Amino acid sequence: MLVALLSVALASPVVVSEQTWKGTRWVVAEVDLTKAHVQLVGQRPGSPELHTVGRSARWVAAQGRVPLFATNAGIYMEDRRPLGLHIEAGTRYRDTNRADGHGNFYLKPNGVFFIGPLGAAVIGTTEVPDTTPSWTLATQSGPMLVRGGVLHPKLNPTSKSRKTRSFVGVRDPQHIVLAVSLDRVRFHDTATFARDSLKCADALYLDGTVSEFWTPERPSVEGDPLGYGGVLVVSVSAEGSGARTPDRPDEHHLGGGDAVD
Repeated sequence: MLVALLSVALASPVVVSEQTWKGTRWVVAEVDLTKAHVQLVGQRPGSPELHTVGRSARWVAAQGRVPLFATNAGIYMEDRRPLGLHIEAGTRYRDTNRADGHGNFYLKPNGVFFIGPLGAAVIGTTEVPDTTPSWTLATQSGPMLVRGGVLHPKLNPTSKSRKTRSFVGVRDPQHIVLAVSLDRVRFHDTATFARDSLKCADALYLDGTVSEFWTPERPSVEGDPLGYGGVLVVSVSAEGSGARTPDRPDEHHLGGGDAVD
C-alpha cells in the first residue's frame, strides 16, 4: 500500500504537503513542470486589479485552467510594483534591479527565478542577461538562499530574527518546489530546509511576513488584501488529484520586504 501511495504521489503534477524541519512547519508544493503549468500574475493588462493569491488563482481558473496552488512571488514596493525583474507570459514588465540598497532584496547575492524553453532555474542577478526573449516567466528577489548547493554566506545560523518565509527551489529544470512557512523561522534554517530536506541545489527567497498560500481547500485565502507585486499560480489543464493542505492561522500582514536578518 505504501508503495502504491508513493507511486501516485510521484505521478501527480503537484504534491502539496506539510513538512517539518528543525521544529518549523512548512507547506510545500512540489511541482512537475512536465505535467503542470506555472504562471506569474499581477502586472499584465487584464489581470486582477488587486492581485491577491485568491484573486490570481480565480483569474487563472477563468482562463480555463485548474489552479492547484498559488503563492506570492518576489519582493514588491508599496505601490505593488515588483522591486526587480518581472516577466509575465513572455513580456517584461520590469527590468533587472542591479542596485545596492537596504533590506533582504539587496542582500547580495540576490537572484532571479525564471522559466524558459529548457525549464526552470534560479540564477544570481549578475548572471541575468540583458535580453531574455525566450523566458516566459521571471521574478527577482533576494537573498539567494542556495546556489549550486552552497548556502548564502551571510545567513546566520544563530540569528534571533524569525519571521514567516517563502521561497522557490529548483531540483532540476522540470521539478521545482514552492514553500511557505507556517511558523516563524530564521533565514539559515530556511536555506538548509531547501537544500538538505527538499534537495534543491538552487533556491531563492521570495518574501517574508506578507507571504501566504492558496489551494482549492483554502478558497477564501487572499493574503495581502492590497495585493502583491506578482503571484505564482500552479495549474493543470484538467482536474488533477488535489491533496488536502493544512490551514494556517488567519493572519493578514501589510508591507513589503523585511529588514535584513
